[in-house]
Amino acid sequence: MKNIRYIKNDLDPNIGFKDHDIEFLITQTSFSFPKIYLDFLKVAGERSNILEYDCQNVKTLIALQSEFQKMINTSEFLDDTTDEYWCFAKSENSYYFFKLNQHTQTIVYEFNNLDVPINNGWGSKFGPINRKFIFKDFINTRTDNKWGTSTLENIKRYSIFFISLPIFIPFYLYLKLKSK
Repeated sequence: MKNIRYIKNDLDPNIGFKDHDIEFLITQTSFSFPKIYLDFLKVAGERSNILEYDCQNVKTLIALQSEFQKMINTSEFLDDTTDEYWCFAKSENSYYFFKLNQHTQTIVYEFNNLDVPINNGWGSKFGPINRKFIFKDFINTRTDNKWGTSTLENIKRYSIFFISLPIFIPFYLYLKLKSK
């Protein structure tokens, strides 16, 4: 749970899975999930106040995986073997997933039902797969988009601005005087 920002809100709460639910998920899938994802499930697995998709229970999450497998089996952009991918959420046109073998840097990808311009790191192209963020950054960005940035982030942002002023003001004055 470290480094993931969760917002506690009584009107829009996060609801996590119980330990026995997570054990059931691991037993049913036989997957080794990244620790950061297991921690996320404990806090917001059943219901997250930043994701559009709510899992009522572990079986719903497993059903989502089956639905995702059907989608990617028809795509030429992913291998036919879906055991290495885990879909953890979806929105209207997108599925969010990560590769199960990425335990230290769990990268979230977006599989889109539509061919949209994507940035794959090597330039833009059209296709259904888009690289997103490291898992914690993906969750934190969605949290910031819904609830606003944290006070600490605002302090960092404005501190850098004020620290850089003594450098930029003389430089700006120098440029103004030089242009006259």
